[in-house]
Amino acid sequence: MIDCNLIEKKTGVSLHTLVGMGGNPVLIAEPHMHLDGSFATKTIQSATITVVAPPDGWSLQLTDLIWSADKLNNGAATLTFTDGVYSYTIAKANMDFGFVSAIGFSGHWQGWVDAYVTITSSGAADVTAAVGYVKIPPDRSLKYAAWNALR
Repeated sequence: MIDCNLIEKKTGVSLHTLVGMGGNPVLIAEPHMHLDGSFATKTIQSATITVVAPPDGWSLQLTDLIWSADKLNNGAATLTFTDGVYSYTIAKANMDFGFVSAIGFSGHWQGWVDAYVTITSSGAADVTAAVGYVKIPPDRSLKYAAWNALR
C-alpha cells in the first residue's frame, strides 16, 4: 500500500476521500449527484404544490423523476420549474388512462436561482412525483436572465 494524499494545486485542499470497508481512505471519483443527491416526494389532487425548493440564493439540478397518476378523464399532470414569476414545464402528461413514468435526466437539468419544482393536478385523482435533485450553491447558480440566455 502506498501512503499518499492528492492535493489540488491551486487551493492546497486534499481531494475528497472516504473511509472504505477496510478502514483505509478511498479516493472518490463520482459525479456530485451520486454523492450529494437527495429526493422529495409529494402526492396531490386538484392542486399545485411545491415538491422541492432550494435554499435562498441556491438552485436545483434534477437527476431523476418518477411520477404516476390515476385515471381521470380530461385530467392533466404537470411538473414545472418556477420562481413565482417565470415558469417552464419539465413534463406534462394526460391522465385519461393514468400513467407511470421514470426519467433519469442526462445533461444539465439545472434551474435558475430560487427556482423550485411544482406539481399540478387538474382533477380529483392522485398524482405522485418523486424528484431526485442536487442543491447547487450560489457561486454555481445563475440568475434567471443568465440562465435563460444559455438555453
